[in-house]
Amino acid sequence: MNFTDLRDLFAFNSQPSTSTNALVRSIPILGQNFDVDSGTVPETVWNIGGVYDFPTTATVASIVSSSAQDTLATGTGAWYVLLEGLDSSYREQYESVAMNGLSTVTSANSYLRINSARVVYSGTNKANVGNITVTVNAKTVRYIEANESLDHTAVYTVPADHTLFIMSTSHSVLKATTTICTVVTKVYQPSVNSIFVTSPTIVGMGTPSSFLFHDRCYPRIPETSDYWFDVNYASTTNIEFSSTIRAMLVKDAFLPTYNYP
Repeated sequence: MNFTDLRDLFAFNSQPSTSTNALVRSIPILGQNFDVDSGTVPETVWNIGGVYDFPTTATVASIVSSSAQDTLATGTGAWYVLLEGLDSSYREQYESVAMNGLSTVTSANSYLRINSARVVYSGTNKANVGNITVTVNAKTVRYIEANESLDHTAVYTVPADHTLFIMSTSHSVLKATTTICTVVTKVYQPSVNSIFVTSPTIVGMGTPSSFLFHDRCYPRIPETSDYWFDVNYASTTNIEFSSTIRAMLVKDAFLPTYNYP
């Protein structure tokens, strides 16, 4: 089958991100930093704040909550957290981990990267009661705020034998006064041990929020690459910055069967 446009391919075979056998999958990447300050940039667009620190060694993931209610069977909050990540060879793996409240639990698998963490089953609260922290190699990699059920981290690593196509990106700032930020896209390719950085994109206007949208850009992010967003300039303090990326993950074996820009 021959496709002449990525949108045709996307419409043909778009499946949820956990369908590992799919040729093409829709990958939503959502990030939010609630407190970007002019004196602390650069900051990654994620809900921990500061700069994201990638693990260097694959280890089991540790998960803990700030609330005892996030406990399997007996708690009102999160019972299971689903991890979507990559092993030491950047191969995809998934697992659900049973929560034990204030006590740390560990995954069965070892992870070099975690691409997503979300609550998949809970008690009567229908979401996590406390803040859930996921660490790998002693580094915080995902953070699920109370009552959110999923992390907000604009960081994604492309699995082995896949290519990530960016379909659209959007950024917004929230501040009651005039605010300007610039955000850059970063891609680290381990095969050449280099970080590639785009030119800064300006986000910000007057009040109380502003929005910037890019569509149909279709950049290709190759396998095993880390892809993320950093705010590298902020005109003031206490800025809430958000990024939303709609991407398409394609198996490399499928790429020669269609035409792409």
